[in-house]
Amino acid sequence: MKRKLVYIMMAMILTTGVFAGCSNADNEGSTNVVSGSDSGEYRVAIVTDCGEITDGGYNQAAYDVANEFCQKNKLEFEYFQPTEDTTAARDAAVETAIENRYNVIIMPGHSFAGTIIDLSKVYTDVKFIALDCSESDLREAVAALDDSQEIEDEKISDIVYMENVYCADYQEELVGYLGGYAAVKMGYTNLGFAYDADTNDAKKYFYGLAQGAEIAAREVNVDVTIQCADEENVKNSGMTMETACDAMYAEGVDIIFAYGNGVLDQVCEAADDNNKNVVAVDGNQAVVLDEEDREVVAAVVEKKYDLAVKDVLQKAVAKGKWDKYLGKVVTLGIASADKPEVNYIQLSSTTQYTDGFTEDNYKALLSSIYNKEQNISTDPSENIPWEKISDIKVWGLNR
Repeated sequence: MKRKLVYIMMAMILTTGVFAGCSNADNEGSTNVVSGSDSGEYRVAIVTDCGEITDGGYNQAAYDVANEFCQKNKLEFEYFQPTEDTTAARDAAVETAIENRYNVIIMPGHSFAGTIIDLSKVYTDVKFIALDCSESDLREAVAALDDSQEIEDEKISDIVYMENVYCADYQEELVGYLGGYAAVKMGYTNLGFAYDADTNDAKKYFYGLAQGAEIAAREVNVDVTIQCADEENVKNSGMTMETACDAMYAEGVDIIFAYGNGVLDQVCEAADDNNKNVVAVDGNQAVVLDEEDREVVAAVVEKKYDLAVKDVLQKAVAKGKWDKYLGKVVTLGIASADKPEVNYIQLSSTTQYTDGFTEDNYKALLSSIYNKEQNISTDPSENIPWEKISDIKVWGLNR
């Protein structure tokens, strides 16, 4: 019997993004001594996108590793938080850091694309390190400033001052793929996806989630359904994300993938009330307990901001190898077939493995992805409306 995915519209259903290849940023051993003639001049700052450094997510992950590095190497370090979630506020926070003589600015989050456009060409002696910021994010930021500018065929370095900029993006589809594949192998067949905004990252994540779920469903010969809830549309309908997820669980959804700031807590509350489970995305949100100390979070698919930050600090700041980074936009994914701990995308150590998906199965999956045996693909069209996902003909055996 040929198995399939059934897509159910709850709020709005996603379409796809662009799948990029993995990049290995050459993990090396740590160092406690900064070397290089100009190393003593570095002052490192973290500027959060708008959240706090105790968010349990990417802001905290970036802060913790940078703080530890700077303490070991006796470098001045501080963090700055914008007053609101706007590019103008992020610009102001970065400029405050620069006015305080911080010259290596680490910026976690794709929302810093506009700040790079605004400030990199102004402060050419400052190094800007942006995480989860892709070339498409930069192009969108340029287009937002002047929608008449023809930039589609332009090199990114011709439209953005990149000589003092390093951007590290993540294979968002791969993040979703790991989660979708693992969930189905663990025995979950009625899946949900709750997300906070109609962003390119959310599209890419869902596209990977659907592919991973499809491949796993075919391997174990089961049918899989996915329901989706968009926070904005949920609010417009007079509901909260928690009540929407309550409804999804009541309709038979076994596990919901929580994507985006502010979504996880609401999904976990619904999971707690319905004795169901959650897959979280990013950061240290690996264990959420209900009233009976039951772990409602079955897994966290982490984009390892700490590894990306450590790469830059150890190689560029400590060893002066800025030429490996500045002027580049790289895509981070699976860097090793046999060392899960060095990969930029990982399942958390708290993953609730089952007989259907063990830790050894996870390692085998990573190896097959690294060796391109999974044949993970993308939809070549960027113009398919989100409502038309059922029309896409690239899933599993339909490719």
